[in-house]
Amino acid sequence: MIIKGFLLHFLTAFVIAGSYYIIYPKVRMLKNKPFWSGIIFGTLVWIVMSFIIIPSTAVPKSPFTLIDAMIGVSWHMFLVGLPIAVITKKAYSSY
Repeated sequence: MIIKGFLLHFLTAFVIAGSYYIIYPKVRMLKNKPFWSGIIFGTLVWIVMSFIIIPSTAVPKSPFTLIDAMIGVSWHMFLVGLPIAVITKKAYSSY
């Protein structure tokens, strides 16, 4: 089960990053403002994961607290969205 969870986590991350990479050339804001695009994208990832994906799994529901939400959003903004935005910008710049 641990291996399955590990693989699903990375599959999800790959799909999230791939989605950003695919829409990057089509949305001007992503090119012009990578910092804010990454922050917004990370926030959207947290919202989708927290309120759609995780509730549809067998993971036991934990109580919602503001501090946990703030930590979760911060993690996704700075450790998911922002790196994806910066790496995608660099990847497209090298073409």
